[in-house]
Amino acid sequence: MDERVVWNDLIVAPAHHPALALWREIARLNYLRPVLALFSGAVTQAPPSGRRSSAWTWAVTPARSGRMHHHLIHRLGLSVTDLVPVRPTITGGRELSWVSPPSGEPPVPHSPGADVLPVLQQGVAYLRWQLLSRLGDLHLTGFDAVIRGLPEPDVAWAALLAALPALSRDVRPVSSVTASRRYDDGVVHQVALPPEARTRLRASGRDWLGTGRDHGRRHMWLLDEFVVPARLVDPAARS
Repeated sequence: MDERVVWNDLIVAPAHHPALALWREIARLNYLRPVLALFSGAVTQAPPSGRRSSAWTWAVTPARSGRMHHHLIHRLGLSVTDLVPVRPTITGGRELSWVSPPSGEPPVPHSPGADVLPVLQQGVAYLRWQLLSRLGDLHLTGFDAVIRGLPEPDVAWAALLAALPALSRDVRPVSSVTASRRYDDGVVHQVALPPEARTRLRASGRDWLGTGRDHGRRHMWLLDEFVVPARLVDPAARS
């Protein structure tokens, strides 16, 4: 910390200290909050207009974890002056590595000849977690930059959407899809799904992320991402 800011990049405390257990519990409960609870008031029917004033409005990192130490300090009845100052031995900074450029996220580089399977495994893990935290939403925009960096993005998307039904039966079924994101320059980027992947996504009338927001809503903008109700067809299921 310094005179004004409490940093959470480096934590020093006795092992098994109860304050650390409280911190972990606060973070755990916060991660279980539905995405609409995080972004209440940021759900709209029409697309956002104009350039955004902030480069991180669609990112959930600050809301999910970055402020948890403030909740901890409040719960413990502490103030900034109660903490041990670490300057000048340790200084803080903001890399903002999770903020994409205004024109969008560039492809994540993939080493030539490297195995693609670990990347697809990461994709399954990411999409499974989003089905939980986003109430059944297939959050394709969040992994799109990684797929675009692979040597054959179309094959990767087709494989992911073909395998996901069998690998996500223990979590929420797909009830919506997010495949468009608007960046700071005002341009809307659409995830480029190949035909084999697009045909696995079908219109759905079931409850979805937007249910209850407005009666009869068939799509919504959640911050700067476009969400529509959809279901994911299991290729192994009988038609």
